[in-house]
Amino acid sequence: MDYNFADKYEFVPAFGGNRDDANPAKFYCRYLTGPERDRCSFIGLDADKKTMIRIQKKEYVRQAIIKIENLKCCGVEIKTAEDFLKAPIAELYNEVAEYIMGKESEVKRELKNS
Repeated sequence: MDYNFADKYEFVPAFGGNRDDANPAKFYCRYLTGPERDRCSFIGLDADKKTMIRIQKKEYVRQAIIKIENLKCCGVEIKTAEDFLKAPIAELYNEVAEYIMGKESEVKRELKNS
């Protein structure tokens, strides 16, 4: 069987009125492979021998973002995931990371036209 799923998506965050801007910041992202997703989380036992899951939002962001358009912070243009991770914009980071993690947890992806 040949599965043809969408492998990329775009995201325009709402933070700071971005969606209403004439040139909004836009994140171009990709879905992660199974092994990449595995590296973004850890399942283990805590001190009380209870199962714990540790999610590394930073790794989801680092792996998923292909490029960023129209984003500046403190006068510095942000074009890559690494640039984004270094910028002091925690609220925007949280919105983007949560969106990416939500996309990764979707069970059903949009099929491409073949």
